[in-house]
Amino acid sequence: MQVSVEQTSELSRKMTVSIPESVVQEKMAQRLKSLAREVKIHGFRPGKVPQSVVQK
Repeated sequence: MQVSVEQTSELSRKMTVSIPESVVQEKMAQRLKSLAREVKIHGFRPGKVPQSVVQK
């Protein structure tokens, strides 16, 4: 992760944060997996919802 801060005026700053796509994808997959265990969707048993359905 890279962070850069620019001073645009005396009272304001501009912050730019760069996060690698691989990190974002990994965290998203982890969150989808945990949500799939908790979410209740009609037609699926609790905890058995496919990640692709949860993602939609």
